[in-house]
Amino acid sequence: VQLIELELQRVDAQQTRFRAQLHLLLGVAYHERARLHKIGFGDVAASAADYQKAEMHYNTCIDDPAANDDIYVGRLRDMLCSPYLVLLAQER
Repeated sequence: VQLIELELQRVDAQQTRFRAQLHLLLGVAYHERARLHKIGFGDVAASAADYQKAEMHYNTCIDDPAANDDIYVGRLRDMLCSPYLVLLAQER
């Protein structure tokens, strides 16, 4: 998580594809960590915090206005970010 967040800080506003991929990766990382906290450790508070971070990153992947015209980012949104967001909502 820390390495991906560090890379995200280095990405400029014009690197929409890379930024979308990083937000997706962070969403998945927090999502998996939330599952681990919830199922593995029974830590509901830590799980809820990670689910919230995952949701934020999935939404950022979906809602980046700088990438509205990018077909690649659109496919990434439709095929990965949006379905993961739906799955996250079902798991909570």
